[in-house]
Amino acid sequence: MSIKTALTVAGVPASIALREAPLAESAMLEFSITSQARAKMFLAQVLHESAGLRFFEEIASGAAYEGRCRDLGNCQPGDGRRFKGRGPIQLTGRANYRWAATRLGLALEQHPELAAQHATGWRIAGLYWKAHGLNELADHGDFLTITKRINGATNGLASRELYLRRLHGNDCRPHDRWAHYTPTEQRWITEYDHTHSNHRRQVLRRVMTTQRKRIWKQAQHTGWNHANRRARWRSLQARTT
Repeated sequence: MSIKTALTVAGVPASIALREAPLAESAMLEFSITSQARAKMFLAQVLHESAGLRFFEEIASGAAYEGRCRDLGNCQPGDGRRFKGRGPIQLTGRANYRWAATRLGLALEQHPELAAQHATGWRIAGLYWKAHGLNELADHGDFLTITKRINGATNGLASRELYLRRLHGNDCRPHDRWAHYTPTEQRWITEYDHTHSNHRRQVLRRVMTTQRKRIWKQAQHTGWNHANRRARWRSLQARTT
């Protein structure tokens, strides 16, 4: 089972699930949304907020948020439209954009449209979830309080609970592709998969071949399952033979 499969079971079109699953998985790993309870509740809330991952930017203009200086930080003319809801969890308001920008190291206040980019939007959703204590609430099964912290009330609770029921029984946990890979192995594989230089590929094949042989020898002594050796060996083999 995978996040892509879980999203599809929840009603997300297969093409959208294929595109969004790796981004969701990366953000969930970054912000410790890794248990079944945390992952299931996170996905259910995000699916509701984004209408099944169809919208990463609020359809309304954002004019309704104009002048909301006290709660959203929209103190300057045009802030309502400029800082409308974006991302799969609908980040809204200048103050919230500034908050996320500081923690993610992104120029979201200067360029709020970045929040609608899918990779960034998922990271914002993960950040919001962790920073507001929603992992801990999920650990206690408190879906109602999670809804209130995201929405401010219980709007859309029936839809959120419907997604939660659809996800029930499916493995929603993110799986770290790079588990036990060394940083050097990660760098070799990533560079090999993206470089167009034949010379550089030849160099990488040589060093990866040496590492593949080293892993094979280690496996003869302490087994293939130790340190994810089988997956690492296969990845290197696929790029060197």
